[in-house]
This record gives sequence, structure tokens and C-alpha cells, in this order.
Amino acid sequence: QAEKGKAKSFALGVAFAIGIILFFAALAILNIVLKLGFGLVFQWGDQFRNPAFVIGMALLMIVLALYMFGLFSFGIPASVSGGKQKGGFAGSIGMGFLAAVLSTPCSFAILTFVLAWAQTQPIILATITILLIGVGMGAPYVVLTMAPSLLSKIPKPGRWMELFKHATGFVLLAIAVKLLQAAPIDKLINILYYAVVLAVC
Repeated sequence: QAEKGKAKSFALGVAFAIGIILFFAALAILNIVLKLGFGLVFQWGDQFRNPAFVIGMALLMIVLALYMFGLFSFGIPASVSGGKQKGGFAGSIGMGFLAAVLSTPCSFAILTFVLAWAQTQPIILATITILLIGVGMGAPYVVLTMAPSLLSKIPKPGRWMELFKHATGFVLLAIAVKLLQAAPIDKLINILYYAVVLAVC
């Protein structure tokens, strides 16, 4: 879109990063609404003492692991997959927002922890922290649009990406096992049977 115009390339990169940050701004607003609007404060430790919550999180980790193994995928709008994205700054902001949304299966565990932690912190600190995650995710795109020559130094897409994705799936399974350590021992076998049924479904 920039057609070798460095200034426009940088501006579009910043717009893309803004789109990413807007997603995290939405998470920050959700945190504020839960805390102020409904008076809800999710205590991380308290939740993990609740067997139902622990079991639910473990099963969710299994589902996300199956996603990493490629058993299913999330649908992407035809306008994106077909390469018919809207141009200009608005289009770059929209694509940045969508990139952040599509990254959530990979970053779900971290985002859940951050949101739970944010609920126990002052609103300003929590908001800044959540927004800084967005800044961290958007910064590489800005750097690459400032210096496109760096693209040649980035590893090319290939089988290594699939292997990395599969390895992440095993990490999620390990997290599920760790979570199930807190589940009632008398229900553990039934939970594992249900996990098999869930995987088949």
C-alpha cells in the first residue's frame, strides 16, 4: 500500500499497531467495567480452589491443545482470507485488531492470568499493564515497516511453524494435567474419560 513510500509505510505500520492496542484497550475497559460497574473482583487464588473452575480450565486447555494440533480451526472472514482487505489507515487498524483477536488461542493462558491479576490491582496500574501488552505485540510491526530490510532476516514460514504449534499444544496439555492436580481425586478418572469424549467431539 505504501508503494515504497517510507513515511506512509511507517504510518500504516503505526495504524496496524494501533489496531492491536485497541483490542487490549477493550480488555482494559472490560476489566474496569467488571470492577466498577458490577463490583466483581476475581481473586486468582480463590478461583483455583474451586473444583468446577479448575476442571473447566483444564478442559479448555485440552480444547486449545487440540486446536494447536490442527484438529480444528477458527474461520477467517472471506474478506481477509481472500486478500481483499480494506486499504488505507482504517483498513490497517482493522487488520491489526483482527490480528490481535486471532492470536488469542495462543495467548489465552497468559491473558487469563493478566486479567485475573489486573482485577486485584489499582485501575490505573491494571490499565497501563494491559495496554503495554498491546504495545509489545504491535512494536515489531512498526519496526518492520520502518526497516523492511529486516524482513529478510526473519525465518521463512515452513514446517518449523507447524512443529512449534504442535509443541505448544503439548505445553497446554501439561498445563491441563497440572490443573487437574487440584481436582477432587475421586472425580479424576471421570474427568479424564470426559476429556476423551470431548476430544472425539
